[in-house]
Amino acid sequence: MQDITKYTKKDFEGTAPYEYLYSLRGNAFAEAQMRIKLADHAKSVGYNSFKSTYAKYCKSVAGTRTLEIAENTAEFPQLADALRQMEIRTGAWEVDPDTGCVVKPTEKGSIVACSHFICPVKTLIDVETGREKVEVLWIKPNKTAKQVFERADLANASKVVGLAAYGVSVTSETARALVSWLNDASDLNADIIPVVKSVSRLGYIGDFGFSPYAEGLTYDGGVEYADIYKAIAPQGSYDKWLERLKEIRADSRLAPRIMLAASFASVLVEPLHAYPFFIHLYGGSGNGKTVALHMAASVWGNPQSYVKTFNATKVGMEMLAGFLHNLPLCLDELQIQRTQGSDFESIIYDLSEGTGRTRGNKLGGLRNTATWRNTILTTGETPMVTAASAGGVANRVIELDTTELEHLFDGDTKLVRLLQKNHGHAGKEFVTRLAEKRNSDLDAWIEMKDYYQNELIKRGISDKQATIASILLVTDSLINDFIFHDGQLIEIDELARYLKTNAQVSENRKAYEWLRGWIAQNRAKFNTFGSEDTYRPELYGTFARDEKSVRIIKNVFDSACEKANFDPSNLVKWLKRENLTFCDGDRCTHKARIAGIKQALNVIDLKLEESAEDVPEGFEEIGQIDADDDKPF
Repeated sequence: MQDITKYTKKDFEGTAPYEYLYSLRGNAFAEAQMRIKLADHAKSVGYNSFKSTYAKYCKSVAGTRTLEIAENTAEFPQLADALRQMEIRTGAWEVDPDTGCVVKPTEKGSIVACSHFICPVKTLIDVETGREKVEVLWIKPNKTAKQVFERADLANASKVVGLAAYGVSVTSETARALVSWLNDASDLNADIIPVVKSVSRLGYIGDFGFSPYAEGLTYDGGVEYADIYKAIAPQGSYDKWLERLKEIRADSRLAPRIMLAASFASVLVEPLHAYPFFIHLYGGSGNGKTVALHMAASVWGNPQSYVKTFNATKVGMEMLAGFLHNLPLCLDELQIQRTQGSDFESIIYDLSEGTGRTRGNKLGGLRNTATWRNTILTTGETPMVTAASAGGVANRVIELDTTELEHLFDGDTKLVRLLQKNHGHAGKEFVTRLAEKRNSDLDAWIEMKDYYQNELIKRGISDKQATIASILLVTDSLINDFIFHDGQLIEIDELARYLKTNAQVSENRKAYEWLRGWIAQNRAKFNTFGSEDTYRPELYGTFARDEKSVRIIKNVFDSACEKANFDPSNLVKWLKRENLTFCDGDRCTHKARIAGIKQALNVIDLKLEESAEDVPEGFEEIGQIDADDDKPF
């Protein structure tokens, strides 16, 4: 401690007292005590402007001062090493070399921004949105970390509190000071903080190329999908991978070949102006379905990091699809969603649309709306499309039934090991070749797609199923030309076996088939013409004598259809168009008395066989016409 009584008025007009006081800035208590003593002594020697002069001194020094490193940091070596590499300007702020604590000295005391070292070290500009992000480094005794944040979030005290979730020491009380320090550090060091172009997803990035293969782009998507981003890279031997995959393509088992083509097809969905679609592989447990999914994922990267299970929320699946964007979304074990009771049909619809909803981020801001144009490859023990699934769902999914196959591959375990060590080469090669040929050959690819689509439609395949299949066939041809050169092409008739016809995906056709089953299931609740026992506790309607037609009470019919998620009105109109109901002109319901019920009932007369007589035997006697009804049944 210096003897301050030696300072004269002339000394206070110089810099010596202020230099001494400034040297105490690392100890806020000692600095405050000495500031009071020096102010009193300055007055005693006739100098009355000590406080204002010291403030000006601090400001002048802060304008040019850089971070000074002490040598006594042996207990915290990672801080010392980091600070020596970062000759940053701190302005009015001070960084304690022992603890990293960031403070700003003022006349009223020191303002604490953070109890440990924290500083912006990189500026990232998203090439798609133009929005700036900042990579922030922080150092604690037990942790050194970097994380990318939106610059706008770091400039907002209410949002910067969210950094606490990542381990940064910040509270609502220190948030303002932390915002001020991060902003000052960015401005003071703008000339030395590197600025890079960045991207937060995979796939086509405008004129920049294809992420992650495009040069000069840095990933700024944070830790959420960092494992997948890192996984999309060549590793191991391309030749070993090619050799084994050629064996699979030469095999008679078609399902793995379709999954492989679908994986490559993901990057053609956008250029061919299509929407996302599902390829679902299902069958018995242990027959190699997961291996097939890993094989498909190995086109692009490490399948262990790439492939995810269905153990995710609908929002999570949308965000993952948006991150992958043009690469296939690979989801294993559909039965997880089934057991969780999820509304999986809505998931199929939403993922097939290729656009998510606007959602918030962890710091309270808004994420960019996720979009994607890719294939969605899934596996499970059961079909994805059920008998009650809407036609729109059935149209968006090609299902590969492998229940009759004991094994999809020879040597599953050996194949898994090979894929883990050798992957990621073919996808990069395919994208490169597509980019080289796109300008000259895209029209030819579209023409090829249209040819396959028309051929499939001629075979009665629904339009959407034909579109999906045509993309797979075009892709299979291209990967033969660009990657495999083996002539092992999927034939159009082979693939057609897995596709749904117009009749199979017709919503009303499915409803009619369901209705026939429902009637059979509830046979005990229908009377039959001529039966002596006509009383039933719960009556749904009456069968004709030949049981080829049935009359259903309308409110029972409507309720049953709605419970099965079918529109009863649309179904009745379709039944009329298909001549499957007995309509009199525009009327598809009639008034009748059934089983002695006295009030008039609305009923629907349904043919159970398409070859049924126009007037079913028995109904002309059962259906009694009301007096005010001038049209007989």
